[in-house]
Amino acid sequence: MKTIFDLRLANHKDMDLIYIWSNDKLSRINSFNKSKIIYANHKLWFKKLLKKKSIYIFTKNKRPFGLVRFSNFNKGIKISYLISPKNRGHSLGSKMISLFCEKIKKSRKFNYKKIYAFTIKNNVASNKTLTKSGFDCLGIKYKKNCYLKKIDEN
Repeated sequence: MKTIFDLRLANHKDMDLIYIWSNDKLSRINSFNKSKIIYANHKLWFKKLLKKKSIYIFTKNKRPFGLVRFSNFNKGIKISYLISPKNRGHSLGSKMISLFCEKIKKSRKFNYKKIYAFTIKNNVASNKTLTKSGFDCLGIKYKKNCYLKKIDEN
C-alpha cells in the first residue's frame, strides 16, 4: 500500500488528541513552557486557533500524526509543530513541515515570504528537522534557536 501524506485544517474533534500529544513527557521537555497543560486552558487556546484557522493536522494514510500551527511574526509567520509520540523518530517532522511550506507557497490566501521557527537549544531532533526542511539557523534570538525559511514564488 502506498503511503499518503496530507494536511487538513484542525477541527473540534482533534482537541483531545492534541491535548494528549501536548502533555506527553517529551513534548513538555522540548517546549518553552515546561508545565503540564491544564485542560480548561487548552480548550480556550484550541478554540482560538480553530477560529483563526491557524492549526493544521498532518495525516499519514488518513491517521493523524502531527500538527503545525502558525501566527503572524516579523512580516512573516512563526510556526510551532509537534509529532505524535508514537510517530517520533521516523523523519516525519521534515515531511510535515515541507508539506506545510508548500501549502503556504501555493495558497492564494497567504502572502508570506518568511517562515520562522524557534527551538530550545538542546532539542537536537527539532534542530535537525528544521535544517532538513530547508530552514537556515539564524542563531540565538529571544534566548531560543531561531530558524528562517524564505518562500520564493517559483
